[in-house]
Amino acid sequence: MGSRRKREEFDELLSRVLLFLLGSALIAVVAGVLYREGSDSEPAVAIGFVLMTIASPLIFVSIFGSKIRAQKWANNTGSHEILILFFLIAWAISYLLKKALRKT
Repeated sequence: MGSRRKREEFDELLSRVLLFLLGSALIAVVAGVLYREGSDSEPAVAIGFVLMTIASPLIFVSIFGSKIRAQKWANNTGSHEILILFFLIAWAISYLLKKALRKT
């Protein structure tokens, strides 16, 4: 029973970190597009608006969402190959956070 609870907490932390990383990456793309094209470019603003519309819910769910919602959103993000990189980074961050919290 105790090990199952710890595994669920790890899954929750991993899903929250993954959602936050995906949202942050989209915001970084928006910043790069706006920096390169300038804020007076209509296509750049349109692309920025669309990507921010996608990124904002990811970040808000990762911070304010319930445990079940964060896990469902992380499961439904897809299975594209590029997500392997984000998953590995999220796993490393959540592992380090668990280690840091265990020492305190």
